[in-house]
Amino acid sequence: MIFLTAGVAQGQAAFQARIHSARAAAMGNAYLASEGESFAVFGNPAGASGISSTELSMMYEKSLVGLPDMDIQTAYTALAVPSALGTFGAGAAVFRASSLIQERALAASYAFRLGRWAQAGVTGRHITHSYLIGSNEKAARDPVFKNGFSRSAMAYDAGVIFSLGRSFQLGGTARNLNEPDMGLVNEDRLPREIQGGLLLEMAGLGLKTYGDLLVRRAADRIGGNRLLPIFGIEQAFAKNRFLARAGVTPLEITGGFGLHFRSMRLDYAVVFKRNLMDDNAGSHRMSLTHRFGSRGKKGTK
Repeated sequence: MIFLTAGVAQGQAAFQARIHSARAAAMGNAYLASEGESFAVFGNPAGASGISSTELSMMYEKSLVGLPDMDIQTAYTALAVPSALGTFGAGAAVFRASSLIQERALAASYAFRLGRWAQAGVTGRHITHSYLIGSNEKAARDPVFKNGFSRSAMAYDAGVIFSLGRSFQLGGTARNLNEPDMGLVNEDRLPREIQGGLLLEMAGLGLKTYGDLLVRRAADRIGGNRLLPIFGIEQAFAKNRFLARAGVTPLEITGGFGLHFRSMRLDYAVVFKRNLMDDNAGSHRMSLTHRFGSRGKKGTK
C-alpha cells in the first residue's frame, strides 16, 4: 500500500515511474552518454540523433517478482525516425501497480546535431497519474479525491551529448524542467532531475564503461538535492553479437545481456533492490528493437 497510503495521507500524487530500456537497466541506468537508441525519447533525447534508420523498440517489465499481494508492471513503445532535419521520436509508456496506482505517458521528441562533435534534443511528455480506487468506498469518500482520481500535466526534458574523440563521450539531461503539478488537491510537483554521464570505450577490448551522477531534488522541498552515483559496464563478444552487462548503484545491483540478429536486438535485464532483497526474485525487464531498412549495426554506443 506504499503508493496509495502516501497519496491519501498527504494529499500527494507526485510519483513518477522511471522509464528505462532493458539495456540501460542492466547497467544500473548509466546511459546518459549513450547514443543511437529510440529509447532516447524517454531517456536522454539527444541520443536519438545517432540513429541512422527508423527504429522501433518495445519493452516489458515485471517488478519485484514474487512479492506477496503486489503486481507491478511497466511497458513502453518508442519510435525514432531520422530525417534530413533531425530525428523525430514518439513513445507511449504505462506503469501499473495493481489496485493501487497507474501512470501513463505519451512523449514526442526531436534530436539534432550541433556540428560534428555535439548532439542535442528535447522531449515533451503528457503524464497522467491515476489512483485505482476500484470498489473501495471509504477511499473514494476521502476529501483528497473530491476533484477526481487522476491528474494530467505536461513535462519537458532536454539533453546533450558531446564526443571527445573516439573513446570518450559526455552526456547530460534535465527532466521535468517545468516541475509539473500533479497534486489532486494541494500543489504537488514532480521534482526536477539532472543527470550527467561519461562513456569510456576501449574498442580493442570490446569494453564500454559508464559512470553517471543523478541529482534529484527532494520532492518535499525540504530534504534538498539527492545524489545518486551509477556505474555500468558492457562487454562485447562474438563480434558484438552478444553483450554482457552489469551495473551498481547505492540502491540497486543489476545485470543482463543483449543479442543482435542483423536488424533485430533482444535485451534482458534483472534488477535487485538493495533494501528489498527478501520475499521477491527481483525485477525482470526485456525489450525487442527493430531497425527498418537496415541490416543493423553490430553494437550501439
